[in-house]
Amino acid sequence: MSKKIFFIICLTITSASLFAADIITFGIGLKAGGGQTKSGLQDALDSLGYSDESSTVMPSYILGGVDLFFESRKLFLLPRGNFFGIRFGFAKRGDEKAAAAGQTASFGPNGVRELEYKTTHTEFPFALYYKRTLTDNWKISGGAGAAYGWIENSQTDKFTANTAAPPYSPDPSNPNNFNRHRKEKVTKIYPFLTAGVELMFFQGLSLGIDLRYNFLAEFKKGGIVYRDINGIEAALGLRCYF
Repeated sequence: MSKKIFFIICLTITSASLFAADIITFGIGLKAGGGQTKSGLQDALDSLGYSDESSTVMPSYILGGVDLFFESRKLFLLPRGNFFGIRFGFAKRGDEKAAAAGQTASFGPNGVRELEYKTTHTEFPFALYYKRTLTDNWKISGGAGAAYGWIENSQTDKFTANTAAPPYSPDPSNPNNFNRHRKEKVTKIYPFLTAGVELMFFQGLSLGIDLRYNFLAEFKKGGIVYRDINGIEAALGLRCYF
């Protein structure tokens, strides 16, 4: 909670400074793309000590979000066509899933244990950037920032005992059966660098390609890295200027 409060305070102070500098441009943007990711869900499955299990892990590389941005030329008395900007928004990555099933006798009778994981990722990114106009239609930018992000793990753990006699079919009335559900949340603040190119194709509208490189973006708990989004991500963005 203290990290979240500190992050909000920094964002508020920076935003207030920019407003005081006489903002001349603001707008909203939508983005969609993909990014590097490493799923640690297989490690989570292995840590449970299955026997004769079969498992499947389905990572997700897609992402999408919305940004609100402000740009000013007067903050540092920049020449015409050069801007200092602040951008903050909301973004999500696709859900990652994993499943495993196998025969086990760990809970008394022999039976089938099934496990399912789903991990969601959400973040509030905040960035400062410098934008330079190359021509009337083309602009480039670069900057740095940080994101307050979190993952939510949803786990379903189910065991169904077999009957004691052949043909050893599932026994739904066995008292050893269980169906457990658990959720946990892991939060983190991580830095990133940004770069982009933008094409103004209509008055007040632009299409751009944004690159971002994340650092220290591992979501870890209990010795297991559930999701690692360190590395590069790229998104195509549509921006509307007011």
